[in-house]
Amino acid sequence: SYLWGNWLGTSNQGIFYVSPHKSLAGLIGGVLSTLLIMVPLLALAPHLFGTSYAGYVGLVFALIIAATLGDLFESSIKRAAQQKESGQFVPGRGGLLDSIDSHVFAQPIFCIIYLTVVRT
Repeated sequence: SYLWGNWLGTSNQGIFYVSPHKSLAGLIGGVLSTLLIMVPLLALAPHLFGTSYAGYVGLVFALIIAATLGDLFESSIKRAAQQKESGQFVPGRGGLLDSIDSHVFAQPIFCIIYLTVVRT
């Protein structure tokens, strides 16, 4: 998403108030990149993902939505606190929360969907 946003997203930023540098091109590029990376993995290792292609596609989209919401949630916390960064854990990166925000939202969704839908 970051790379797509930097490449094609300079003219379509501002779709999210709490994170004005996020772009529509970054969001769409992230979705497409995820699908393009995961489809060969699904073909190479079907035993890891089960045989439910519909479940797999649902999992990918649910994870993208969850990761984006996690990032936006963390951005809203920083905005409410009037802070540019949440710490100095990784200088220039925004702090520890910027490194884990997407994971905190996406990992529980992954476990629930993977264990109940994809592996069936």
